[in-house]
Amino acid sequence: MKILLLLCCVALCPALEVIEVRWGFGAGPVPDRFNPVSVLVGNSSTEVFEGELVLRRDQLVGGESLVRRCYLAPSTQRWVPFPVYFGADQHDWRLAWRSARESDAVELHAPNFVAPSIALIDDGRLSVSGLPRYPSALFPLDAAWCDGLAVACLDAVPRFDAPQRAAFIDWIAGGGVVVLLQGDDQAWPRFPAAWGPLAAEDGVYGAGRIVRLAGTAREVDLDALVARAELESLKLGDGSGHLDADWFFQMLREQSKPDHNWAIIGLLLVVYILLIGPVAWALGRRRDYRLVNGLVLGSIVVFSLAVGYMGRRGYGEASAHHAVTVARMVAPGRYLVQQWGDQFATIGGVQALRFEQPAAFSSGESYGESGGRVDLDAGAFVVDIPVFSNRCFVAAGTFRGPDIVAQVLDPGVQAAGSHVKISGIGRIQGGWMVRDGVISTVLVTDGNELWAKSQTMSFESFEVEHWSRGDLLREDIARAAVAAGSGVNEALARPWKRASAGRSDPDMLWVWTRDESFVLNEADAGKQMVVYQIPLESEEANDE
Repeated sequence: MKILLLLCCVALCPALEVIEVRWGFGAGPVPDRFNPVSVLVGNSSTEVFEGELVLRRDQLVGGESLVRRCYLAPSTQRWVPFPVYFGADQHDWRLAWRSARESDAVELHAPNFVAPSIALIDDGRLSVSGLPRYPSALFPLDAAWCDGLAVACLDAVPRFDAPQRAAFIDWIAGGGVVVLLQGDDQAWPRFPAAWGPLAAEDGVYGAGRIVRLAGTAREVDLDALVARAELESLKLGDGSGHLDADWFFQMLREQSKPDHNWAIIGLLLVVYILLIGPVAWALGRRRDYRLVNGLVLGSIVVFSLAVGYMGRRGYGEASAHHAVTVARMVAPGRYLVQQWGDQFATIGGVQALRFEQPAAFSSGESYGESGGRVDLDAGAFVVDIPVFSNRCFVAAGTFRGPDIVAQVLDPGVQAAGSHVKISGIGRIQGGWMVRDGVISTVLVTDGNELWAKSQTMSFESFEVEHWSRGDLLREDIARAAVAAGSGVNEALARPWKRASAGRSDPDMLWVWTRDESFVLNEADAGKQMVVYQIPLESEEANDE
């Protein structure tokens, strides 16, 4: 009897248990961004768990399911990472697991939204620190998940594996700030050559910056760090006030509106009514009823096909992938990409949306219309798209792209660095230049030569509250993309926002163009706008 009761208890006890959940890099996730959500799960049973972990919003309908395959030996535990896009609304979440042996789920309470974090990347050595800490073992493998991290503090070389180290360096190049602190022995961290910019001198790297701050992690608290490292302008507030995905989705849906020839469709309907009405009645009085039935059935078939054909003509007879993309250059030919996309389908059914490189996907909406499954191991968004309908999504990843070269030319009588030639992409439609913390619009001439205009503009001018119908390739859409995807907003400030007379800040270009570099696999490119963020080297670097 005791053995039977023991077996029953083992059968009723779930194999997995959720031990801890970490939302983002700090006290919570950043809204309208992909954030790393790390779940520590343990297997307390005597059986191996081999199955799927499924994370989704805890609501009755809508919202995508994030799926990861998991293998966990008996009496072990491991961290499982999920790249999660948080919309403007807060929700509880649900983590489910299923295997051949069992299935179960737990509820996860809604986290609080925060602004991008300042965190000490810690290996667990320190028992006391005045700075918020983030475990080095949990650092994401893709820098596209790291927009929730504003400043990373290091007092030692982190214990990263090669993909984590590459992601960390990409994060710096994309706009991150690294503050180097002294260790307990008062020595600065010594980085091997594989750490690239961290092994070299401090200063600007891409769109990011590396600075040194005297003191140890035990001695420096958050307020002192912000003041002494000149980070006041980061405005670490509640993370609210920027554009959400719905803003872009409304505009993208407009690109798939049909342009039907209503005159021909109306004429077809009139002829159809005449055939099955007066003509069929007249034939029925004089001829065999079977001829009338054939006429009616034939008219139904022919005119159904004709009207359907004209309807497809209104959609261009092809599926299309429309998108607004922000691509931040982190190395020649490599970009941190965030895309707001819309896939329109003329053939309905289940589709697997994916890029050439793995990407994180989301429906981007707090209440998704038809759910979907994000296979994180395959980097695909599997979703059912009905015929002649569309599905919006947000995607982020580190992608290969065009090898863009920005060459600073002789400025002549203009300010230094105000004349730049861009090669490697098609015709540039417009853009903005940042030099010494000052933004100027640029004049585009033949050959993609850019001249910075004398008048400057404020960061607030990139905020676009309302969109108007029309073509996708417009300056207001480009400004909105820069604000949402490159962190111009005060609540999501990038390091180049902080102008200081005694310090060198990153200089860069934003240029926007019609580009098909980041189109879904097996999809027809529709209307595509790409905003490139391109770092500019200093005059000294060009002289060398």
